[in-house]
Amino acid sequence: MLAVLAIAGGAVALLAIGRARLPRLATGALAGVAVVAATALGLAAVGVSLGLLWPAGWDQLGVNLDRGLSGLAGDIDYPYRGANEWSRLAILAAAPLALGLAAALAFWPSRDGTSSRLRFASLLALVALYATAVAINAPSSALLRGFLLLALIAAWLWLPRLRTRDLLVAAGLVALAGAIALPAAARLNASDPWIHYQDWTWATDTGVGYRWNHSYGPLDWPRDGSTMFAVQSDQPHYWRTVVLDRFDGHRWERSEESQAGTVELPETLRNDDAVAFGDSEWLRRVRITVGGLRSDFVVAPGTPLAVDGLDGALASPDGTTVVDGKPLSEGDSYLVTAYVPSPSAAEMRAAEGDYDVTLAPYTQLAIPGPATIENAGPSALRPETLVTFPLRGGGSPSPDDRALLEASPYAGAYRLALELTADQPTTFDAVSAIEDHLRQTYTYSEEPPPSDFPLASFLLEDRIGYCQQFSGAMALMLRMVGIPARVASGFAPGSPDLDEDGLFQIEDLDAHSWVEVYFSGIGWVAFDPTPAASPAASQFVNAASNPASANLRGEFPEIEGARNPDDPRRERGARSDSSGTLFFPIAGALLLGFAALAGVAVAIRAARFRRLDPGRAAEAQVRELGPGLGRMGWPVRDGETLRRLEWRLRRAGKPKSAGYLAGLRNGRYGNGASAPPTLAARRSLRGELTHARGLGARIRGLLALPPGGPRSKPG
Repeated sequence: MLAVLAIAGGAVALLAIGRARLPRLATGALAGVAVVAATALGLAAVGVSLGLLWPAGWDQLGVNLDRGLSGLAGDIDYPYRGANEWSRLAILAAAPLALGLAAALAFWPSRDGTSSRLRFASLLALVALYATAVAINAPSSALLRGFLLLALIAAWLWLPRLRTRDLLVAAGLVALAGAIALPAAARLNASDPWIHYQDWTWATDTGVGYRWNHSYGPLDWPRDGSTMFAVQSDQPHYWRTVVLDRFDGHRWERSEESQAGTVELPETLRNDDAVAFGDSEWLRRVRITVGGLRSDFVVAPGTPLAVDGLDGALASPDGTTVVDGKPLSEGDSYLVTAYVPSPSAAEMRAAEGDYDVTLAPYTQLAIPGPATIENAGPSALRPETLVTFPLRGGGSPSPDDRALLEASPYAGAYRLALELTADQPTTFDAVSAIEDHLRQTYTYSEEPPPSDFPLASFLLEDRIGYCQQFSGAMALMLRMVGIPARVASGFAPGSPDLDEDGLFQIEDLDAHSWVEVYFSGIGWVAFDPTPAASPAASQFVNAASNPASANLRGEFPEIEGARNPDDPRRERGARSDSSGTLFFPIAGALLLGFAALAGVAVAIRAARFRRLDPGRAAEAQVRELGPGLGRMGWPVRDGETLRRLEWRLRRAGKPKSAGYLAGLRNGRYGNGASAPPTLAARRSLRGELTHARGLGARIRGLLALPPGGPRSKPG
């Protein structure tokens, strides 16, 4: 109610300004101030801090709104009663924004009076707000409310122009129209709507997809900070999509048909009844809500045992779960029950003994044989032979296999693996020795040199690479010493949500590969040899090397909003993407109103920037550059100068951005004769770096380098 009163006060102020007959410039300025002030007061009335509405708080406001909207994806009941405060505020903020826009359109002062087009646009804003509310949470007596809405629309359109003697006739015509429409409306089938608004999507593209097989080439997946999905979980985990269980002599890939049978759970847990009743201390239940990701594979921690909320989720023998039919996309939400072991070092050291023979495929490698011609690369000219290394404790490879190894590009890798594990008393100690060697000896770099045999070059020559090189090399060496291992691809744990406990936001920067090692009686345990310099957020290793992760066990958490397997809604077979997009109409109304509110602030900010002297203007542009480029997917490296950054952008085919850097360098560090880049050049940089990368990237670009120029003061 306070928000409505604030907007109504703004409308009264607009009427008073229009009747004051002030100069046109003064009238426009005062009207803009009135609209902004009324809308800001309306937002404050619903709980938004006024400090976030100033330009200095826009970045944080954007982050908060993003978290709030993420919390509303999935199967959410309205009215919202969740714990995420910004989800509640995102819903409530739509009202003052839409009402502020409507008030501005309807009562904007003009010497000729408000035009009919503006009044009609104002009506559209009001009806859109009402329609969004009733679509999300249908009220009682819908037909009666619809008739009342018809009467109010008619009054808005015609009442100001009707003469008194025509009022009764007009009222009769409206009543007649309603009487004709009501029977037809009552026959509409709500379960089979004409307009399926729930299937609409906010993004104009189809989401971000990944090729999970290793390539070891330049990184070509999006890395602009887009949220791929959110997870409600009691603990962080690695979020696996696929298992890469085959090394073809050059790279790790997912085999078309798993060679390993069904070795996903330890033998003691392969009884379905034991799993169903939660006898294991390492069972986890998490809810995953998809954002910008598009995937044919189900994202889950550990080994999925049950997936509730997705139709046609099919488990593969290798632990990968495939979506049968429509891929995962924005708005999908599902509940996963999974086996996620997090043993201590002592438990893994105690897990010694003979391996199950069914694990033998996890010590197989395709080894390239001698070249049939000189300098042959990875092609049919260098045939490959499948070598099965004896399981740990089972002896050494046969003389023929060993000779093949010594003549292959992986001879040095084999010798290194033997050297690192020769004196290790247990499987766990051998695994840790290889992991520690990679983490401490090799350097993280996203620009490794090309090679015919990337992992051999990584281990013996280049010693630089990113997660694919680190995880691929570790799994390679583990198999060479008879330890069952494989590569997992998916996402690192991500970042904890600051506003809601137990919620993790996973971005495209978190795309990652790690290693899974099998321990008898425990199952597959995650190890991560990639150094901490990797951009994947919140990486953790197993409890042996990071005691903080030892506390990863307990009973099933109670997750708010989690679908009960006995819920009758489960029988309807409706995918979660229908309910997941319920909120997008609100998001559209919110952004539309916010654009009107921000327009005036942008103009003021641009005028203030243009008044700065060249030195202060250049200083402000330099200050915003590093964080801004990082948010747009072009992070500034440690010690990188403007000249070096300019050269990197020019080499990447970004001439406008490189020109902006050159102008900024001359303006900031030149002899004072050169002016810093203009706001138009700044817009060109932002547009070039976010072009063709989707709507999300363009929005992040606006937040990174906001319109109107940089802040003139720090903070």
